[in-house]
Amino acid sequence: MPWLGIDIGGTSVKAALLDSQWDPSPRATGRSAEYARPDRETLHNALVQAGRAALEGAGFSDGAIEGVGLCLPGLLDDAKQRVLVSANLPGLQGLEIAPFLQAALAEMAVTRPQSLRPTVASDAHAAARDFWCLTRAQSGEEMARSRLLVLALGTGVGACVLDDGEPLLVSGGGPGHLGQVDVSWEDTHAASTNSVPLGPDGGRGGLEGYLGVPALRARYGTDFVNSMKNWTTSDPPVRALVRVLRIAHAVYRPQRVALVGFVGVSLRHLGGEIRSCVDRELTRVARSGWTLEFGHTSFHAAGGAARLAARSAGSP
Repeated sequence: MPWLGIDIGGTSVKAALLDSQWDPSPRATGRSAEYARPDRETLHNALVQAGRAALEGAGFSDGAIEGVGLCLPGLLDDAKQRVLVSANLPGLQGLEIAPFLQAALAEMAVTRPQSLRPTVASDAHAAARDFWCLTRAQSGEEMARSRLLVLALGTGVGACVLDDGEPLLVSGGGPGHLGQVDVSWEDTHAASTNSVPLGPDGGRGGLEGYLGVPALRARYGTDFVNSMKNWTTSDPPVRALVRVLRIAHAVYRPQRVALVGFVGVSLRHLGGEIRSCVDRELTRVARSGWTLEFGHTSFHAAGGAARLAARSAGSP
């Protein structure tokens, strides 16, 4: 029986169905209609829509799945069963995860939904796990053992650091909060006139205030996707990204850096220039020969959620 992974994102829900944690690609995927600052009923309906699409795409009519993994943005309690804070999805705040997910699974006609206890992770951790598993399958175990920093750039900004596939845990169940690090470069006068962006978390100057989708819409308008195609390393969002990567090299010393999520993948055309800017007089603490890579799909987090569920259950 397959494993179902669900990614509750800032603008839609995505689902992926895998036979094992080492599958090179999902058997089927599904995506909900897009939403904006949804309430819980909207999130429930989106989850059902994405899950059904994945199950139907794989030809599963009996609804039998081995287990389910869920990833979502925000801070979770220590038991990972309740959402404490979710700046980009306030409808999730205070959510009891298991009953919410089980109700959606029942509506998808999944068998025994009440017996399925979800494996819950951050969206960045799930995306990193998927990227790491694909690297291990394609490039071998030696490459997979290197320290990997994954930046998930979408509606929000998240980060995960993996050492041989295991997450580095510093704060809040992750490596810290790189999306909230102050990467502004304006002088004191500019900051006092509020030209430094305010992020959804209430902090001024964080990476999410430059590169999160709401920030991009505010700066470039609804057609920000086309604006991104003309970016150079002088554009404020790219300069902010370069700064956070330089900070990350001093703090985490990754051998590999991967940008995933819609915004991350959209920066592929600037990969060489971004790496050159990061390398310019970079601290000697950083590892030499580090690589900058990009995600392959918009379903990394959903696929990673399924892989984490299979791993948690001890499935090969």
